[in-house]
Amino acid sequence: DLFRPRQALLKQRGINYLPLGGAGLRGYRIDTPLDGVGAVNGEFVQRLVSTRGRWGRATFSFSIFGDAGVASSKSLDLSGTTLADAGAGLIARGRLYDRDVNVRLDAPILVNRNGLAGGGGLGGNGSFAPRWVITVGDWW
Repeated sequence: DLFRPRQALLKQRGINYLPLGGAGLRGYRIDTPLDGVGAVNGEFVQRLVSTRGRWGRATFSFSIFGDAGVASSKSLDLSGTTLADAGAGLIARGRLYDRDVNVRLDAPILVNRNGLAGGGGLGGNGSFAPRWVITVGDWW
């Protein structure tokens, strides 16, 4: 409901949202037309703090990630078909009353194909530039 319909909250201009599924290439636009893609995603996660109360429980973590994939497209020239990104992020996981909550705020800092990069809004547009993307849910 927050992403799929036209004019949805997470489809607004300036909201950099990455829906679950696909190759998980966090540094690239979600509307990049690919015919096929295979990817490897790696991540190091360090728990910062955990808390518990009558309302539920929560864990906040810091992550460093890297994603790499091989893609093909009939609409784009992907002569060097490897797509790669790297960055850092914050993860909030827990249970709020009767609901599981998983929210990620990732900052892909490096992408190897800056023409396809998503998550703008922090300035810069080169291969090495600050970006941000939010994900609601859990990758795995």
